[in-house]
Amino acid sequence: KIWSIFTKRLWLLLLFCFGIVFIDAAFWSVGTLLSEELHAQNGGIPGLLLVLYSLPMFFMGFFAKRLAIPFGKKRAAFITALVGSVFLILIGFTSDYGLISLFVFVFACFFAVASPEIKGVFADYDSRMNRSRNSLIGLESGIYSAGYVIGPIVCGFLTDKFGLKETFSIIGVGMIGIIILCLIFVPRKVKMPKSELELLELN
Repeated sequence: KIWSIFTKRLWLLLLFCFGIVFIDAAFWSVGTLLSEELHAQNGGIPGLLLVLYSLPMFFMGFFAKRLAIPFGKKRAAFITALVGSVFLILIGFTSDYGLISLFVFVFACFFAVASPEIKGVFADYDSRMNRSRNSLIGLESGIYSAGYVIGPIVCGFLTDKFGLKETFSIIGVGMIGIIILCLIFVPRKVKMPKSELELLELN
């Protein structure tokens, strides 16, 4: 019951989190195969795409706080993920190893900002809860787990149907759809359902 109350208010933000995790799972599954395929065709550094994907996580976090000041954490997460998704889509439109490497790096930079920003949003929500805090954290964890379970399965199906590079384009389009919904319908300040939760806790 508590989860259903949270979901009514936060379902778009939870869907956005699912998309972030889904893409991460996709890269560590499909991205690994694409990296091996490109290395076999072009030579160069083995696993280069995985290195380029991982590298921004170590330094892009420094920009997260600066972006949150003018936009707010939610909008900063949406905007950076939107730009990153555009570069994710571009992966499917070229066979040039250099361009794909560039697109992966730029996409990873923007998502390395979007991920901590949305986590910061939920950390703020967690701090505003009392006894329901653990339930909200459990809901978040469930969404992350679902993304890592469903992501490789769906990506495997897409890869069989459309190909490795094209799978990233399809995922990017789907993520942009989620972000547009978030930008339109998620208010700047989400009011948490404290009164509903307090009544439920009393019962």
